[in-house]
Amino acid sequence: MSNQSPIRVFITGAANGLAEVREGLADHPEVELVGTAADPTKAGPKLAESAAQVILHGTSATDHVPTGEIEAIRAVTAAPIILITSASANSILSEALAAGIFDVVLLPQLTDGIVFTIKKALALAAGRASGGGGKASAAV
Repeated sequence: MSNQSPIRVFITGAANGLAEVREGLADHPEVELVGTAADPTKAGPKLAESAAQVILHGTSATDHVPTGEIEAIRAVTAAPIILITSASANSILSEALAAGIFDVVLLPQLTDGIVFTIKKALALAAGRASGGGGKASAAV
């Protein structure tokens, strides 16, 4: 990493393996965990005050994007959302793209791979904000 500040990440939701993701990111020099909340529908003020740059949202859903939870996150932050799941994600990939999810990560995953995904989501979001027209991607 250069002299840039760590990326501020907030983790919401629940998925098998999400605790390990949190532990791995907590020790990573390029990431600063600024908060966690199992239920994003109840985390509004905490999430808004965190100034998170990227949201990791864990889900155990296998057949749909948890729309209510995503909407609750979006109600308080415009930060890019990365969906984290340990279930087969094939059936939710196209729905995730349509919902504006920046990426889908299937666990288990190495911490460095997740950090790369976080960096990519932040860069794509910055491109969208500046009119660069970055597209979301879904990588499993």
